[in-house]
Order: sequence, then structure tokens, then C-alpha cells
Amino acid sequence: MASSTNLCGPCSERNITKPSAFWCTECEEAICDDCREHHKVLKATRSHELITIDRYKSLPSFITDILQSCTYHNEKYQHYCVAHALPMCFKCIQEHQKCNVIPLDEVTKNAKTSGHFQDLETRLIYLLQNTDRIKKDRKANLVSIAEQKELHLAEIKTNKKPNKQTFRQT
Repeated sequence: MASSTNLCGPCSERNITKPSAFWCTECEEAICDDCREHHKVLKATRSHELITIDRYKSLPSFITDILQSCTYHNEKYQHYCVAHALPMCFKCIQEHQKCNVIPLDEVTKNAKTSGHFQDLETRLIYLLQNTDRIKKDRKANLVSIAEQKELHLAEIKTNKKPNKQTFRQT
């Protein structure tokens, strides 16, 4: 995640302070309305996906923490090592010459329709249903325990009442 999503990154590089309105998922940078127009027409960036800053800020941290560039070479991930299950930039391929390396877009293009994804989605639905059922059961248990407590307290009170029989002294 960039250090600031409130200010436009390209404008900040030119010592201009402008509020950001969009987030470029490819560049991993906040941009203002003016820079958005340039971003949409430049050949290198016209295919980049832009989302609103509000939408970007609403994403969970496990999504925003996903890096698009290699931490070692500062280049965009383009390949995937199947053996090590990790994305790689072009320079990383040299370290994985004996591994099965495939283009990253092959890995991601059918991700949502793959059997693994659908299986995971089914499991999550099942898990949510079970969690809801467990919550309802626990609430019902608390109500039942409270009712039983009242019954037992009432029973104790009736058994504690002093016996009206007189005791004989011997």
C-alpha cells in the first residue's frame, strides 16, 4: 500500500499537492482527476484498472497488501513458479531455471471459474452456515440456562422456608 492515498502520486513527484480521487491497481499509486485523464490516454497506462479511492480504502488489508512488483528487482510480476507457488518478475526466472515457470496470466485467467475456487466458495458458504447455526445454538443455550437458573432459585427458596413444626427438646 502506498504511504498516502490522500495525495496524487504523480503530482507529488512534481511538488504539487492535489487530493487523489482514484487508485491505479497496476501502478499502485493514487491519482487525481487531471492525472486520470492522462493515465487513460497514455499507451503504457490506458489499460490499467482505476478504482475510486473510497473503494480502495474499503478493501480489506489482505487485498491491499498484495504486491504487484518483485520486492528484489522492483519489476512487475509476469511469471509464476509452480514448484515454489510464487509470482516472479523476469529477472527471477534465472533463479528458477529448473522449475516449471508459466506466465502469470495463465494462472489467473480462469481463477474464478476453476474447480478449486468453486470448492473453496462452497466450503466458505458451508462454514458461514455452520457459524450462524452455532451462534443461534449458543444464544438458545444462554436463554435455557437463564430459565433453569430461575427455576432452581425458586426451588431453593421454597425448600429454605423454615419448617413450622416445633422442635422437641430432650
